[in-house]
Amino acid sequence: MTFEICEDCGAKTEEIDLQGDGQFRCLLCKKKRLGHEPREFTEEEVRERFLRQVAVLIQYWETESRTPDLHGKMTGLAFSILSMLDGCSMGIPGFIVAPCGHPDDKAYHQAHYENWYPENHEADVKCDISGGLHDQLHKYVQDPTSAKV
Repeated sequence: MTFEICEDCGAKTEEIDLQGDGQFRCLLCKKKRLGHEPREFTEEEVRERFLRQVAVLIQYWETESRTPDLHGKMTGLAFSILSMLDGCSMGIPGFIVAPCGHPDDKAYHQAHYENWYPENHEADVKCDISGGLHDQLHKYVQDPTSAKV
């Protein structure tokens, strides 16, 4: 087992502070920095953390010098966001992404002899942050650190 040094107190630890800056911190120092007992994030906090991460990805791909062409940057950004949604990004879990069309869509498409997307209106989703992400992204794009969580 490999140990690292706690960023705050210098003790040996294998804990990474995912709620902070990603540095190694012992459990006692993580608790002190958190300032309260661990709890489940609220829907608003999850939305803010997600949008902040998207803004960081935009900033990264905008300045990525190894990918000079626009298509490469856009592809990289899309891949990074999809990876984040899939749960392949450190510090943020995967997310539920499901179609959620208008309740009348099925009947409309049936009447026009067309296929339709599955309905998910009755799904038991505890923390669905989708629906307004694109409307709120502008708050984070200029300065990803501006919104506090």
